[in-house]
Amino acid sequence: MDRDGGDEAYREEVTPTSFEQGKVERTIVHILRRALADSPVPASSHRLPFQDYVDETPTDGRSLEDEDDPSDDFEDYNEDGVGLCRLQHASYAGRGLRGLPGGYSSLDASRPWLCYWILNALDLLNALPAPSTLSTTSKPPTKRAASSSSTLASMTSRVVDFLKRCQAPTGGFGGGPGQLPHMAPTYAAVNALVIIGTEEAYSAIDRPGLHAFLLARKRPDGSFTMHEDGEVDIRGTYCGLAAAALANVLTDELVAGTPEYLASCQTYEGGMGGEPGNEAHGGYAYCGVSALAILGELRRLDLPALLKWTCERQMRFEGGFQGRTNKLVDSCYSYWQSAIFPQIQPLLHLHHHQEEAIEEVKRVEEEVEEVEEKDEMEEVEEIPRPGRECEGDLMFDQLAVQAYILACCQDIDGGLRDKPPKYRDYYHTCYALAGLAVTQHNIDPATMPPTCLHGRTATDLLKRIDPSHGISVEKVQRARRYFQALPAVNK
Repeated sequence: MDRDGGDEAYREEVTPTSFEQGKVERTIVHILRRALADSPVPASSHRLPFQDYVDETPTDGRSLEDEDDPSDDFEDYNEDGVGLCRLQHASYAGRGLRGLPGGYSSLDASRPWLCYWILNALDLLNALPAPSTLSTTSKPPTKRAASSSSTLASMTSRVVDFLKRCQAPTGGFGGGPGQLPHMAPTYAAVNALVIIGTEEAYSAIDRPGLHAFLLARKRPDGSFTMHEDGEVDIRGTYCGLAAAALANVLTDELVAGTPEYLASCQTYEGGMGGEPGNEAHGGYAYCGVSALAILGELRRLDLPALLKWTCERQMRFEGGFQGRTNKLVDSCYSYWQSAIFPQIQPLLHLHHHQEEAIEEVKRVEEEVEEVEEKDEMEEVEEIPRPGRECEGDLMFDQLAVQAYILACCQDIDGGLRDKPPKYRDYYHTCYALAGLAVTQHNIDPATMPPTCLHGRTATDLLKRIDPSHGISVEKVQRARRYFQALPAVNK
């Protein structure tokens, strides 16, 4: 490890990423200390994943005792400790349906995404009225906060009307009325309409037009362009297949050659990149895995290698997931990464690869420990992993992810953030809650009940989420029953 200045000089080398990592770690340690002090749950009932760790020194070696508490700089710290601020998140999301701050004007081409992120958060929180009670008229909302069932009912109908205007005459949805149809807002719009789940919402989807739009995006190698003359990557393929599957327009012509293309995006690391040969990335890995799961073609991947790579993306300090090697934690990857596990684990078990994958993960962990000891670098103790003590059946530490989301990412006024000290937004609110839902529900609910931090199932449990579509299982099943009863589209 001797680089010109010796071991000491090498250890003190600072990169932009390591500098930001140190800031995040110091902030998180202070937050976790306060979360432990504020937690209404006695320490003896169940220890937090980070409870034995918060007095340790972060990886940059700087002392925590001689500096100000950085978490004092933002007033929206979750003073309730490690519980879910359910009502506050529902209120924050509901207000977003009524209107958005001016800062969101930069997302003018992503307005169906905003509809999806907000509606999905409300649905996972079980804060949306049942489809049978939703209004089919477009009454204007009152000036009251958008949290009551009647207000939400009127707004969901207005969302349907808005998304209709985003749909192109030739099929597919654009980022706003009159905009070019694009795979990404098409996915978001279909998901939003399925979440609303009314006859009005379902009938808003032009199924023949959607099928024609998707076919026009199809390339000979099985991939899809994002829009006419647009870029090609694994996102477009996933967005198109997911929307087609929900609307029941997934024809043989549409998927020809696609499993082969998707499998070619797996990298030597085990994850999946945006295109063949690209670096493995959590968002792209999710898209590839979910697209292959929709097609029933997951066996085309090297599943043990994928499992190993995904396990390694869980941050041992923070408990949440990173998107790529040597990157920072981000709450959105609590969904993108954790949703891979329930999709691939049943196949690993079915094909007796599970023990091989577990042994490979253990082998890599042992090698990392040996290297760290050999280099005599400062040790950062691994967070205790209660998830390995039968606290769930997913092959990562479910409780550590929950602790990161609940203690570090919640705004007390509602909404969730990427990481402290960043601010809340609707994107991270949606995907942090989606990730929380994945970690709470085990693969086999008949034999493994929900896994909630401190056993707070009654107050913190979210709806069960479909890991391939990113919306609740309830809404996916309801949409399938509706669309499968409709005539098939022309092939």
